[in-house]
Amino acid sequence: MEHTIIIYYTFCSQKEKIPGSYLKYQREIADKILNYSLKKHFHMMFDRDKVKRGSHGKPYWSGEEAIWFNVSNTEGLVVCAVASLEIGVDAERLRGVRLPVIRRSCSQKEVNYILDGTEAFPEQSKELLGELEQERFFRIWTLKESYIKMTGDGMSFPLQEAEFLIEEKKNGKTDITCSQAGYFIQRKIADYWVSVCGSQQAEVVWQEISI
Repeated sequence: MEHTIIIYYTFCSQKEKIPGSYLKYQREIADKILNYSLKKHFHMMFDRDKVKRGSHGKPYWSGEEAIWFNVSNTEGLVVCAVASLEIGVDAERLRGVRLPVIRRSCSQKEVNYILDGTEAFPEQSKELLGELEQERFFRIWTLKESYIKMTGDGMSFPLQEAEFLIEEKKNGKTDITCSQAGYFIQRKIADYWVSVCGSQQAEVVWQEISI
């Protein structure tokens, strides 16, 4: 296996309630992680001036090396993926989800998986789903997000067209297949699901880092 994807993550609590300050704080953390990673694996400094964006806003490194990176931040967590192939990463904390959100973003097979093969009654559609359903939804959602971040299509891509099947094996491993091309892997970290999509198969290394 020629390629390696390095996933760095760090926990970061919100220190201030000033609008926009927390996002800025997380961006600064992400830049520090990227700088550490580029120095360690590619022997170069992270230079924000060399970061360009594609037509849908996907960031990429415009330096002389073939380096790809992607960042995801949610309340309490920052995740950075660095590799020598195109990648996307998404992290989400488990929280309340309502049925209409699922139906807008998931295929019928995915809805059946999330709801464990049962249909919610119409009067339940405005209620928050249970813990198991929330867990399954965010597994699917982060996989979809990681895919569109890898391709650079962003939300212009119809999410239902990236249909995922998650199958738990008896040996404890998980098989993830998708109707779209890509290599997918995910991990639960505390109360978060983190999913990674690479343009081809790669070794994935997870590392918690303190900033």
